[in-house]
Amino acid sequence: MIYNTTESAVAHCFVGTDIEHWRNLHQLDETSAAFALGLKNYKIAAQQTQPIAYTVELLMRLYNEQPGFGVWPKNQLTIETLFQSLYGPNCEIFLGTPHAVTARVDCQARLGKLFGRSKSRMYRWLNKTKQLGAVFSDATGISTQIILSKLSQFEDAAGTLERLARLTYQLRGEIIDVTTPVPTSNCPPQRKTRGPKRKEHRHV
Repeated sequence: MIYNTTESAVAHCFVGTDIEHWRNLHQLDETSAAFALGLKNYKIAAQQTQPIAYTVELLMRLYNEQPGFGVWPKNQLTIETLFQSLYGPNCEIFLGTPHAVTARVDCQARLGKLFGRSKSRMYRWLNKTKQLGAVFSDATGISTQIILSKLSQFEDAAGTLERLARLTYQLRGEIIDVTTPVPTSNCPPQRKTRGPKRKEHRHV
């Protein structure tokens, strides 16, 4: 069986059977497949009938476009380098304006979304990841490290991440340009303002 890996042919949200197809396509044993996708238990993941974790599907799509294990960890992208490549210009637009902080926060949230992580976790990573090939110690950091290792193989790593992340979320029913928009000069960051607090009247 030839498994077609073009985006049009796999335009559905991946489930467990797709993991097994992917493993056979890349001629990996279960241990190697689990390592490549950051899985704790390959058999459980491959039997899953519900959509698999976003990060696992993203990695599968990255491997489909660029087979082989990624760069680990020498000459690997860092979170900070990727952030500057993707959203540095967007942040610079708002320097010296009241939107400077919120623009950077929104861009951090967007990058977190691309990695399937919260903006608070991305903030911590961006403020700790200054050295090339920095290692993340927790479980979620390991999957992020694998994604970075794969992206390091692409000439346009930033564009590839945006494109595949947008596709993966869209197949799950989410448009990330709506849920986590990138601030631009035409669409600056928006924050809801809170109205005055209502005073509580105590009855004596």
